[in-house]
Amino acid sequence: MNILLTTFLLPTTQDYRKRVLQQVFSTYDCFLKDYGADGCCSEGPSYYHHAGLCLMDGLSILNAVTSGATQGAFQDEKIINIATYINNMYARNGYYFNFGDGSAKAEIVGVREFMAAEAIKNDSMKKFVAENWHKETTEEQLLCKEYSLFHKAQALQYAHRVDAYQNTTKITRKNKTYPSVGISIYHDSLFDIAVNHGNNGTSHNHNDSGNVIIYKQGHPVLIDVGVETYTSKSFSPERYGIWTMQSCYHNLSSFGSHIQGIENGVFPKDVQHRNTETFSEISFDLAPLYGNHVPDLQHYYRTVRFEKNKNILIKDVVGRNATLSLMVCDKPEIEYKTNTILLNNGFASLTLSNANTIQVETISTHNDANLTPVWGATVYRILIDYSNSISVIIQ
Repeated sequence: MNILLTTFLLPTTQDYRKRVLQQVFSTYDCFLKDYGADGCCSEGPSYYHHAGLCLMDGLSILNAVTSGATQGAFQDEKIINIATYINNMYARNGYYFNFGDGSAKAEIVGVREFMAAEAIKNDSMKKFVAENWHKETTEEQLLCKEYSLFHKAQALQYAHRVDAYQNTTKITRKNKTYPSVGISIYHDSLFDIAVNHGNNGTSHNHNDSGNVIIYKQGHPVLIDVGVETYTSKSFSPERYGIWTMQSCYHNLSSFGSHIQGIENGVFPKDVQHRNTETFSEISFDLAPLYGNHVPDLQHYYRTVRFEKNKNILIKDVVGRNATLSLMVCDKPEIEYKTNTILLNNGFASLTLSNANTIQVETISTHNDANLTPVWGATVYRILIDYSNSISVIIQ
């Protein structure tokens, strides 16, 4: 994008411009080949602004300088899916589903997304942008803290388009599955849920296949903590020694010291989807993601059943002793007599069946510039020991 701007704003020769265009088109081809047809960004929604949305910026510049040569790209199904990814990964109340290194709080939604929605002629995305735009301050809308002068100029020049857009109908959140990465998303008036049923070989992965993220009326219930501020370890052989990159710090079961490994290219087995008017359900076998590291693990069946506008069931069947981790940002209150965990003063409850013991671990995040703005100074890991199987009902 910056190379395009420099090339066409400076008095460069036509031959030079032609060579730049050839290289840019080749670069975009390389970028697009790593995306599935569904347009899912494997790094998570907070990377969308530096990936899919920058692609849309570049295509718009190319369209302008070539008198419409890339106009057809905006109606390509894969390009449309890449552009609307941010809309589909949105939960509610400023939160996103953040598998991998993505944060649960992505960048501000505004002019850039609205221009992308205009380019692909997508009214649903326009509504999504407008709904969030009017919640932001003028300083946020105009990207006053943005580093890119181009993006600031876009915001100043086109803010009136978003302001003038009339959203006359209520946004309906639709269920969505991304087969290329293995993410399924469900919504109703009460809950927003996402389930990871992908492999652990994708970019920026956390070895957390099977993880579940849940929001209730826009408040986090089961969270994906996300990634700490990057260090030299983050993309080194020591990456999976970092706690946020391990399955035992996600909403998954572990077996003693045995947790998920990378197991490149290995997906859960027997993924089954069921959808009716009253419920949605997904089930799979996670045993392959633990490789041969866990003695006697013949299977790890996980079922997530979403009773619409009622509750969510998470059931693990493993056939041996295990520990279920549940990650939350509210300090849990444990009612041991009923095996119930209360969050946010009872706003959400987690009722356990077949739990042997329940412990709570407090994890400080107050020194991390990535995690503190999202979750505050502390998150909590609930550790539940069980034998053979366990069920959690979230209400």
